Amino acid sequence: MAEHLVVNDDGNVIGRTLLGEELIEMLRLNLQWRNERRLDHLLIEAAAAADPDNPRVQAIRKRQRSYPSNMPDLKIYEPPGGNAKPEGLNASHTARQRNGELSDIY
Repeated sequence: MAEHLVVNDDGNVIGRTLLGEELIEMLRLNLQWRNERRLDHLLIEAAAAADPDNPRVQAIRKRQRSYPSNMPDLKIYEPPGGNAKPEGLNASHTARQRNGELSDIY
């Protein structure tokens, strides 16, 4: 995607190509709340890189980038026509979290 999109230091997404500009419009990537969230992410990552041993920064980073504790269990859903790849259910984030195989942050 880097060929088509770039994120500025202020969290704003810029289209490098016509496809990139179309993606920004279609997915509404530059809504204010999304830009603010991206900016928060950039600031927290910069603080974590500058002071990786700071427990406050790491706690904020973990809170922002942690998986939710209430992820949906995809096994209870049956798509129309059945599941063409049922083995993928065991690789889902929910299954990996339940098995203790999911990292604390993404």
